[in-house]
Amino acid sequence: MVAFDPKTKFTITQKKLHMNVDYTPYEGMNVTGMSMRVYSRGAKVAEWDGDRMKFVGKPGRSRLVKGAEFFAEKSDPLLFFLPCCVGHDPG
Repeated sequence: MVAFDPKTKFTITQKKLHMNVDYTPYEGMNVTGMSMRVYSRGAKVAEWDGDRMKFVGKPGRSRLVKGAEFFAEKSDPLLFFLPCCVGHDPG
């Protein structure tokens, strides 16, 4: 679950991102809206720390969920959505 503040302003820089690359094509882009807290199975795993996300989860707590396990069958009335998957047809 994500607690989202649609009014928080943020300037994207590579230093503030948690990616395994040394660049971002979005460097210097100003955006509005930021996740304030992120929860996984009831435990807080990340929180906004003024100018970046701070990870506060316990190492080893997560588990890999393969794509085939994640997406429901098309006939299943229960649908799952992730920000990265909006508009994506898994079937």
